[in-house]
Amino acid sequence: MHADLRSEAGKLFVTSREAHEIRQPLAAITTFGNASINWLKHKTPDLDEVRSNLDNMVKQVYRVDDVIKSVTALFKKESTTRRDVNLNELVQQVLTIK
Repeated sequence: MHADLRSEAGKLFVTSREAHEIRQPLAAITTFGNASINWLKHKTPDLDEVRSNLDNMVKQVYRVDDVIKSVTALFKKESTTRRDVNLNELVQQVLTIK
């Protein structure tokens, strides 16, 4: 019984943490979308800014998808795929989040 409670508590902690990991990219998507709408409202829209924001929105959607896959794998007791990450690229991606 205690093991079950610990397991459920662990799942709640993970889902709470993962919920944050999902909310942050969703907030970024909202910010990029609103900024794009504002750019399009200008007399001369800055399409490069809009295009850049759309690219960033797509990246954030992929980020959310990765989190959801990770949570799904956790509850299915599957392992997630590990891969090498270029730390410099990762830092650059984080710095571009507005």
